[in-house]
Amino acid sequence: MYRSAIIFGLYLSFAIAIGASCSPPAPLETYGDDDTSSGATGGNTNGGSTGGSVTTNGGSNPGMGGTMIANGGTGGSLPMNGGRGGSAGSATGGASSGGMTGGAGRANTTGGTAGTASAMGGTGNTTTTGGATGMAGTTSGSAGTGGTGTSTVSCDATFAVSAAGLVRAPMKGACWHGYASAGADADSTGMPTTFAMCGEGCKLNVAGSLAASDESYAYLGFNVNEAGGSASTIKPTGTSVKVTFTKTGTFDVRLQIAAGTKRWCATATSGTAIPWTSLKTECWGTTGTAYAMEAIDQIQLNVPGKMAAATPYDVTLVSVEEM
Repeated sequence: MYRSAIIFGLYLSFAIAIGASCSPPAPLETYGDDDTSSGATGGNTNGGSTGGSVTTNGGSNPGMGGTMIANGGTGGSLPMNGGRGGSAGSATGGASSGGMTGGAGRANTTGGTAGTASAMGGTGNTTTTGGATGMAGTTSGSAGTGGTGTSTVSCDATFAVSAAGLVRAPMKGACWHGYASAGADADSTGMPTTFAMCGEGCKLNVAGSLAASDESYAYLGFNVNEAGGSASTIKPTGTSVKVTFTKTGTFDVRLQIAAGTKRWCATATSGTAIPWTSLKTECWGTTGTAYAMEAIDQIQLNVPGKMAAATPYDVTLVSVEEM
């Protein structure tokens, strides 16, 4: 009996061993599995220790150990993202070289409990009332009085020209002032046309050649009442005007004044006074309307051309005075 018990015990142990070796393997986990096991360990791949390669896949391929311990989702790091992180997944890999194929790592895709989204910072200042609307200004600059035929600008004691070509001419009862300009008709030449870059000791000079025509001309003059880039008019109060100039060449010089598109002229001799009323709308003949002391906006020297031949000219305005 004792021997039978021993034999029975041996059969029983053998049966238990056979049953244990025939138990089925654990099923392969898929990406959609949702478990929260932890404690993943990597297998050896060619002697190197690697863990699971991604959060949800565990071991990367059968026969290769996982590359790192699988990690669960970390959840939100800010109040507005909510959710705590899930637990790390399990990933047990086997040896891929010289050993049995390791099982796939166990997936873990479930994060922590979803948190409730909330905006950070509260409501803050959602509405801000600005200051009161500023009052519109009511003060405006006073209109200049130059348009009525007067000027309040002060002059030097004598005729002067600035480095930028601004002329100041002391006349009777007023200072005539404005920027100088020069030029010629389209068929003739005349330089310069502006004195904006004239410089210190500026001289008002224009030179060139007039085309052979009775219609050709050159001019050199200045606005008589200009302020802030806007030219206005002024009315002479004396009885005559004296213009001093120099010239090089043989050509006539006329004194010309203008009021808009209307002009009056007279033949000029340097340093000789010319009565205002002797200027006419046609100073080259016996007709024309005489100047009647209207307000004017410009005074200039004018060089007329001649039909017979081209006329070279060179003229410099030295001063203008009212008598």
